Amino acid sequence: MSTDVSKWVAEEVLAQKEVDLLPLLALTDGGRDQKLLESMFDRLHAKADRFLEGVAYVFTSYAFLHYEKKEPGWFIRRKQMIDERLEDVPVVRRLLERREKEAREETKEEVLRNMLIGVVEARMPELSELAREQAVLIKQPEVLHALTLKLVTAPTTEEARRYLLGWRKPTRKKKSA
Repeated sequence: MSTDVSKWVAEEVLAQKEVDLLPLLALTDGGRDQKLLESMFDRLHAKADRFLEGVAYVFTSYAFLHYEKKEPGWFIRRKQMIDERLEDVPVVRRLLERREKEAREETKEEVLRNMLIGVVEARMPELSELAREQAVLIKQPEVLHALTLKLVTAPTTEEARRYLLGWRKPTRKKKSA
């Protein structure tokens, strides 16, 4: 068998006794046929090998999105039935964990951004537009937090304006004598 999976014939892969290569079926020549894929999914499900079954869904999804630019309805419905089992596949689990972490970071950023804008609107409404413009540019939660603290304690509107315009400048620590 060639190492180029796209040259493999789908029916030959499906006819093999061993199931180890079945997850690659959708990447083979003729491998995106619904009947062949459903046969492969049923066979893997019957083997009760959650890992291989999950990998098969991942590769099939990739093949449809790569070659056909969309997943067919029958595949989407079938995939929805096993979504929970896909989470058992280590690579899928890591992707989900990474996405969850990114979502948490985005949420934290948004909360801090809104807090900064809220402080400015409450204390110095004339700087609200500037605060919104600058808050959108800040991507680090720690910078948003530090700037909000400075704005809470800013003695004047002009000082607050300097903080809003100067958040990108690194602060220098005084040298000890």
